[in-house]
Amino acid sequence: MSFFLRFAILFLGGVTLAFVAAVAGWVSYLPEPPWGDEYAFRVDVMSRALAGLFQPYLSPPPEDAPRVLGLVPHTLPLLVLILAGWELRIRLRNPWRLFRIRRRGGHTVLWGDGSLAGHLLDDRLRSGEPLLLAVTDPASPLPRRALGGGAGILFQDLRQEKGLVACGLATARQLIVVAADESANVEVVALASGAALRHRAPGAGPLRIVVHLASRELRQRLESHVDRFSHRERLQLIFLSLPALIARKLFLDHPWDRFRHGYRSDSRHLVIVGLGEVGWEILLQALRLCHHADGARMRMTMIDRRAGRLREEFRSRHPQAESIADLDFHSLDTGHEPALRAFLEGAWKRGEGAPTLFIVTLSEAAASLAAASAVERILRQMLVPVPPILLRCEREAALAAFLEADPEGLAAGGMMRSFGNVAEICADGFSLGERLDALARFIHERYLEECLARGEAPGSRSTLVPWSVLGEAAREDNRVQADHNLLKIREAGCRTRSLTGGEAPFVFFPSMIESLARAEHVRWCASRWIAGWSWGSVRDDLLRRHPDLKPYEELSEAQRELDRGTVRGLPAQLASHGLVLVRDLRLAVVGSGGKAGEGGGPVGEGSGLAGEGGGPAGDELGETLGRFREGLSRSFPDRHWVVVTPLATPGQRLACRVALDLGATLEVVLTEPVVVSLRGLAAGVERQGFLELVQRAEVLHFLGEGEVEAWLRQRGERLFDLDTLVVSGGIADH
Repeated sequence: MSFFLRFAILFLGGVTLAFVAAVAGWVSYLPEPPWGDEYAFRVDVMSRALAGLFQPYLSPPPEDAPRVLGLVPHTLPLLVLILAGWELRIRLRNPWRLFRIRRRGGHTVLWGDGSLAGHLLDDRLRSGEPLLLAVTDPASPLPRRALGGGAGILFQDLRQEKGLVACGLATARQLIVVAADESANVEVVALASGAALRHRAPGAGPLRIVVHLASRELRQRLESHVDRFSHRERLQLIFLSLPALIARKLFLDHPWDRFRHGYRSDSRHLVIVGLGEVGWEILLQALRLCHHADGARMRMTMIDRRAGRLREEFRSRHPQAESIADLDFHSLDTGHEPALRAFLEGAWKRGEGAPTLFIVTLSEAAASLAAASAVERILRQMLVPVPPILLRCEREAALAAFLEADPEGLAAGGMMRSFGNVAEICADGFSLGERLDALARFIHERYLEECLARGEAPGSRSTLVPWSVLGEAAREDNRVQADHNLLKIREAGCRTRSLTGGEAPFVFFPSMIESLARAEHVRWCASRWIAGWSWGSVRDDLLRRHPDLKPYEELSEAQRELDRGTVRGLPAQLASHGLVLVRDLRLAVVGSGGKAGEGGGPVGEGSGLAGEGGGPAGDELGETLGRFREGLSRSFPDRHWVVVTPLATPGQRLACRVALDLGATLEVVLTEPVVVSLRGLAAGVERQGFLELVQRAEVLHFLGEGEVEAWLRQRGERLFDLDTLVVSGGIADH
């Protein structure tokens, strides 16, 4: 709303109220007119009221008039003064903020448009740091949100140097460039790199530039330009790629080893539906991380209508990728359900390994939802276990509507999840690397210390420099290692817990150190191969040759020891961030729960154990598990207990709920698809309770009908027999 329109509306509103008050005052002051003079009386009242407003000092009211008439003459001057002051405050608020932000320095400058810029703006406003928003379009909705959040607004085009100078580049801490046009982003960063050298204030520290570029070619060109044009001590260049961030957060939030067909190492099979920008990055991230302690290769199947062309393009860019995992590209229209059904049925018949994770990332959310629901429906009709199905859906409303249409969970079986929400990716500094790069930075600092201790000179290689001046490719290697460490922790049967002090130092078993060191070497090789490196007898960073790009068994003992040192350094790495490693202790729940309660009935029938309240036998179960937890805390404070159970009986399901309330983690063993189990339960609370346990399970195992009991007794370090309510192993008796 313009100043004049706003002024006119408020002025007329104030004058109207004052006029009504003046009329009411004169009506109460003047004597009542005789009958027949009402019209003249009204005219007289209105003329007196208008004269009091617009000729306040020429027609003052009588001394004995009502007090309101004495205030009316001052209405217009006071109203004009208030409106002028209010407008002056509005007009000066942004210039004052700009002056204060640029004078203090240490602020963030955000330049861009679109949804990504909006989400980053909201995240920076929540952080409370000084923020200056630079925009070129006055009609953009971002300035109003920025002003409301306390940021300063600058209508400048940063593709001109005067715009960079005006935004306080001399003292700014960070410049975020996230325009939808990537060529404009390159232009701004290229200009800012030179302006930082010419205008940077002494003692201001390096300028941190975060730029959104999804194209790896543009990243390489821009980084080489900045390296030639400026000093890295004065400038930190950080690349932000939304597809790469989506891929990274996907595997952090949804590990692919959550769904397992028994404990076969060859059962890891990832299916990616859609190979656009996001699907491509998901494939690359999976190739970097898919390296387990057992050494088994992972199978990856890509489905896309352009699979033939994309396969050739992928092989030309990453010729050694097929030495990392078994890759299979299928040209398929996911909108054609018969073709999709034929593919899925053929995959099971060919014995390629049942998929353990589906990732659907088509260009449109509606298409992703349709493809994901089609995959789930076909697998359900095939009566095979439905693995987790993750679909890219920035707004979760569509998935929520789909799931609400089947509140009993029979359609999705609790297996469908969404990913790719830009607001979540931009929250808490995730997209800017402020939170995620902490572990990667620690890894690089340890590596730098070890290299310098071996006598290598600082700066003799591009990686022997501090993190602040490290190249983006080397930073990415450290980030991948930090993410893969989470998989190593799970492979070792461990997890992290907040450091409280007084914990005993954590030490890996020698056999596990060797297995994880082999996995770390394979991961390192995979990252190098994807980046275009190959084996060479002599290391050459320019030609991307390295003598250690060979199997772990062919490495020298000194090189193997480096990988073992990486594994041994995991506890120290986590401790630097307030975390400690603890080992899992699995409690296998066996038996059907037939112990009689006080009422004489079996568990789940007369005793009421299957109900919400639990009943007498349910109370005894809770006491037994409570004693187990207390004994575990006393005898093994460095262990975390994990309950493993098939959820086949009401007693087993109640034991899981009690254990979860006591702080345990859940692993579920199933012998049939989730939807088949749901059909065998009563609709309502019983189905919802079963589905909730499946969704809360950290790992889902699928076994044959006759394998469960033996597998549980082999897998569990302690056994809890529901028929006797006794925990074997003696912990509960300590």
